[in-house]
Amino acid sequence: MKLQIIGLDHETQWRDETGDFRKLLLGLANQEKPQLIAEEAFSLPTTVAQRLSWGIDVPWLDIDFAFKLRTKTLPNHGIKDMPEPDIDGNYSSRTIIYSKYKQKPRENCWLHQIRKHNCDSIWLICGLMHVYSLSEKLGDCDVHCVRVWEMDWYKEKWGKFILSNDGAATTAVWTPAPKDGEGHCL
Repeated sequence: MKLQIIGLDHETQWRDETGDFRKLLLGLANQEKPQLIAEEAFSLPTTVAQRLSWGIDVPWLDIDFAFKLRTKTLPNHGIKDMPEPDIDGNYSSRTIIYSKYKQKPRENCWLHQIRKHNCDSIWLICGLMHVYSLSEKLGDCDVHCVRVWEMDWYKEKWGKFILSNDGAATTAVWTPAPKDGEGHCL
């Protein structure tokens, strides 16, 4: 099985203001159209990939489970968010630590759902904090990671994410893109 893990933030996943995420997905589809698009999308409005799947005639699947079940299984989700606001409440940087151990049941559920479909080519679209842990679990697959957060258009819109992986956790340090007086990215 060939699996493209496409990692990004959830807001861009459904609300692609610049159109760049859609362009990226169309480019990937033109290279090799997947047989299934699986997405961590519970509680999101219709996503960019979901809308695209209709246009390219590829089945789409929300692999995440209901929030109520998620909170029962993972009471604190294994995510520690340490924002560092300045005196005006703006964030110059923010550190997020994601415990792979605490997210393991959820990610295993996703992979189980994907494998049930027995496809040769799948896109797995998920939050950027899942990319490293999911790729480690899929040693028997041909895995390619698309790190959307490293693309220039993404950094211009959202800022810079630096992810590190120590085996037990993924840590992200986010520095937002500079904004002008009206909140637009510079």
